[in-house]
Amino acid sequence: MMSALPIHANLLQLFAYAHKAKYLHFLKNLSTHDNDVFKNWHMLFLRMRSD
Repeated sequence: MMSALPIHANLLQLFAYAHKAKYLHFLKNLSTHDNDVFKNWHMLFLRMRSD
């Protein structure tokens, strides 16, 4: 059985990649909807990192 640490690290990597992709999309597409989505992602990202 795999330990939780590598899985956790992979999830954080994947999440960071998705966060970066969303940020790049946000820069390309500055609509109100994307702004809200980005803020929600950013809040979730910061909350996950603080755990």
